[in-house]
Amino acid sequence: MRLASIVCIGLFALAVVLGLAQLWFHLLSPDLFIKSLITIVAIGALIFVPAFILKENKEAEKRAKGGGLD
Repeated sequence: MRLASIVCIGLFALAVVLGLAQLWFHLLSPDLFIKSLITIVAIGALIFVPAFILKENKEAEKRAKGGGLD
């Protein structure tokens, strides 16, 4: 999950920088800008969701074996 978190934070930072650059300098056409943001969000979701599910499954197995939260 750690690597997935780092990648997702990087994608979020990329989206923020792209948004600010578009706001101030109009680097991309509106269509291309929206497509770029949607792509960044989709890639972030494809990385984050499976990593989160795997982490939750590991924690559930740990709790089921008696190593749960104290």
